[in-house]
Amino acid sequence: NYVEVLPADGSPPQRFGKAASRPLARGDVVRLVTGTGGGHGDPRQRARALVREDLANGLITERDAREVYGLVEGDGG
Repeated sequence: NYVEVLPADGSPPQRFGKAASRPLARGDVVRLVTGTGGGHGDPRQRARALVREDLANGLITERDAREVYGLVEGDGG
């Protein structure tokens, strides 16, 4: 996890592990970059309908659906 400041003046981005009182200029962009969760349980046990919904919404790829979640053509809901 880190904080990234993209200065409005075009100077290089700055990264900080902590930034409680960092002065900013008008137009600076601040990004809070955090890790993502890994979920819990066996992904192959996820309901087929939910895997298909994630696929349709672009949250996972066809390869993920097949290799991670075990979704195969014709799986029921």
